[in-house]
Amino acid sequence: MKVTFPRLAVSAVETDLEGRMEVMADDGLQGKPDYQDCDAVMTILCAEFGPELDTRENIELEFSSAECAQLLIAVENALELTEEDDPDEAGALQVLYHQLKPVR
Repeated sequence: MKVTFPRLAVSAVETDLEGRMEVMADDGLQGKPDYQDCDAVMTILCAEFGPELDTRENIELEFSSAECAQLLIAVENALELTEEDDPDEAGALQVLYHQLKPVR
């Protein structure tokens, strides 16, 4: 699935994915599909949004349906924490959420 990923949403999504991956690793789930899908999403985000790379505000990225499911969870979690703190980041997360919502 192609997703237009706003740069403003990257940090919040990465933070959630890192936290979830840490919990899964602590539970011995590194080889499980959910962990691998989270890791794949992180790899894509790091490759496309690295500090010295492309500076476009939005980048179209391709994710598998399983990766989109993990990305949707991360976006929902990030939205819960971000909505009042940073309206620009919350808006970017909403853009992602509306693209990913059909994954359910």
